[in-house]
Amino acid sequence: MSKWSGACEWFRSFGNSHRYPIMLLLYLAFSATVVHVHAIRFTDNSGSGLRMWNMSATGWIGVVLSLPYLAWTISRITGLPSDFFKLFYSVIAVTSYLLLHSVYGPVPYIVIITGIAILMIPLVILEVFKRIKLSLPVRGFLQSSHIDALIALVLLVVVVFAYMRPPANAGFGLLDIYIRRLEGRHTYPAGTLLAYGLAMSMNGFSPYLAFRAGLKMRMDLLVLSMAAVVFFYWLLGVKAPFLYIAVSFLLGLVVRKNILRPMAYYCMVAVLILWMLVLVDLAWGGRNLVVANYFFMRVFSVQAETQSMYMKFLFDPKLIPWSWITGSSDPSFVATYYIGEHYSNNPDNNANTNAFLYQITAKGIMGYLAAIAFVPLFLVALDRLFQASRNPSYLFLGFLYGILVVEQAFTVAMLSSGVAVLFLLTLFERRIDPPSPKLESAASILKAE
Repeated sequence: MSKWSGACEWFRSFGNSHRYPIMLLLYLAFSATVVHVHAIRFTDNSGSGLRMWNMSATGWIGVVLSLPYLAWTISRITGLPSDFFKLFYSVIAVTSYLLLHSVYGPVPYIVIITGIAILMIPLVILEVFKRIKLSLPVRGFLQSSHIDALIALVLLVVVVFAYMRPPANAGFGLLDIYIRRLEGRHTYPAGTLLAYGLAMSMNGFSPYLAFRAGLKMRMDLLVLSMAAVVFFYWLLGVKAPFLYIAVSFLLGLVVRKNILRPMAYYCMVAVLILWMLVLVDLAWGGRNLVVANYFFMRVFSVQAETQSMYMKFLFDPKLIPWSWITGSSDPSFVATYYIGEHYSNNPDNNANTNAFLYQITAKGIMGYLAAIAFVPLFLVALDRLFQASRNPSYLFLGFLYGILVVEQAFTVAMLSSGVAVLFLLTLFERRIDPPSPKLESAASILKAE
């Protein structure tokens, strides 16, 4: 064995035996960068609408008690479908609230404690559910290539029908993005077949084809998904699908190479590198702070601000009939638009947040209980199906659902974003080719663990 191979083996052995201490150090460093960049933005007068960071004693207690558990949770990531939820939800939803809940204003101690409990309980429930012995039969009859062709056909049909009825301001301009989005709500009303088709295509079908492109090295699928998201930007001014297909394609490559196990470490290191880019920008006298504004602000500061709005709503006097047990009894109440109108002072703002905080706002504790039961159970089912079938599409479903429930209701993520359709197709997918030896070996190890 060469010296280089011996060194690599030593580092691998050291990393496996010290996973939690290493992750805890990385998580603390990551947390410090989130707070630091928010302070930079505020000093730079670019934190419009946000407040200066101000951690109370209760907040510090919450951080001290919660961050070690979050680090422990994601240090146990091994490459199962549910691990994506653990990573995205811990890093984005929970950590942003823990660190930055004060960016919307002073927060009473009871609100901080309640908010941390609401956000942390789903992670605990997931760990409990993962211990359930669940054996699911796999009886596929649809060929993989036929599923790809079907999704591609549906995507093309949606594009054609949407092109026949475009909003008046459809185009590639940057300044009228929000105008196109507002027009899109009226052109494709919620609940119509085309509205569902567009949502599924943007959030589910395009990323799915990009994932399969990376997994199978099918550039035709990648070109189709890229062309579709360019069209959606022209149609509705949406930019998120560009990120979805880029990450989905990368995920396909990562699954193909079987290097999912250390993805939590990659995530932490990537954030630290982005923080260094912010420091370099500042050192060179930069004032735009592109990375700070378009990554840290949107992912963490705005996330924390929105969650704080929802928490404030829970404890504020209500303008509508509402109870902690069942939520609002007003059938016209839509939590996201209510928060946008009354807390961000923008009636057109669809203020989405994570599935659990949304559920307790819209449906009270009963809705919250439904969410903390369904989401972990569905993720555990994906884990068991992946272990039984070795089908990498279950990894994509875990990734897609995991990131969607960080920013929308669990039922919306399941139905409107196409997760349910993709799940049924994957459930009935018949694997003709044997799985790669790397993926077979990885799934066997995961099953043993």
